[in-house]
Amino acid sequence: FRLLSQQPASVGVRASYLEIYNETLNDLLNPSSVGLQLRYEAKRGAFVQNLLQVDCESLEDAMMVLAEGTRNRK
Repeated sequence: FRLLSQQPASVGVRASYLEIYNETLNDLLNPSSVGLQLRYEAKRGAFVQNLLQVDCESLEDAMMVLAEGTRNRK
């Protein structure tokens, strides 16, 4: 994040936390979202539909996302 803040262009960081358990995709930042779908679009490439993404402005934000996702693991 220190290096990102020194960049002349605006750069953002987003984080998500996905678990693949018994061939099921689960969003660990939004535990009510289970059974998510893997999708593909030519412009975006592969992505998980409805996976929560959190904007992180600091290392502390990213670590909080990691801690929350870890608590929600099965």
